[in-house]
Amino acid sequence: MNVENQTLLLAVVVVIGAAVVLQTLILLGIYLVVRNAARSVREQVEELRSSMMPLIFNSRELLNRLTPKVESAIEDLSVVAKGLKQQSAEVQLSIHEILDKVHQQTDRVDRMCTSVLDGANQAGNFVVEVIGRPVRQAAAVLTAVRAALAALRTPLHEAGRERVHNDENQFV
Repeated sequence: MNVENQTLLLAVVVVIGAAVVLQTLILLGIYLVVRNAARSVREQVEELRSSMMPLIFNSRELLNRLTPKVESAIEDLSVVAKGLKQQSAEVQLSIHEILDKVHQQTDRVDRMCTSVLDGANQAGNFVVEVIGRPVRQAAAVLTAVRAALAALRTPLHEAGRERVHNDENQFV
């Protein structure tokens, strides 16, 4: 059994050795693939870096040039906003003052118009009382005189006929 064990042992050692060599070859293959992939990635990164770096530098320069201008514009806008706020407050105050004066003048004009219209109404009433009453009285007297004269002008038999005709015209 000794020879058989040695042969069996030798066969196992050969199989293990072959497995180790195979594993080494596989690892070497993996190493070469990874190295090529890393080289390719490195080249692409360098290419990307070389194309992106000018853009980054230009952006940085643009940002450095524009920063003071933007800050100045912001300060100017802040000053303008404060000025507009102050002017708005002044305009609002002026508007309130003007509205107060307009209300005062409107009340004054209303009182004046009311006073004038009240005076005109009183004058009209006075004219109606002073002139209207005597005119109505004179009209009533003239109507009475006209009726009396008409009654005196017509003879008695015609007056009866007219009365009949007048009654027909006044039928309701």
